[in-house]
Amino acid sequence: MRRALALAGLPYGDKAALAKLDGNSRSLIFFIDGDKACTPMPVPDTLLSMMDDVATARINREGSGL
Repeated sequence: MRRALALAGLPYGDKAALAKLDGNSRSLIFFIDGDKACTPMPVPDTLLSMMDDVATARINREGSGL
């Protein structure tokens, strides 16, 4: 089996799992490589909001631009 290289600073893996706990606003992401998961990493609330917008096809073009 050939393993893909990860970008600098990112863990190996081709899947991810998002963990949210009831009563806790913090979320964690686990990158998955085969049957192993990396150390959990915190997920910023802004990223979760963006993921929700993509999942619900909400478009916000009122940004400040680059």
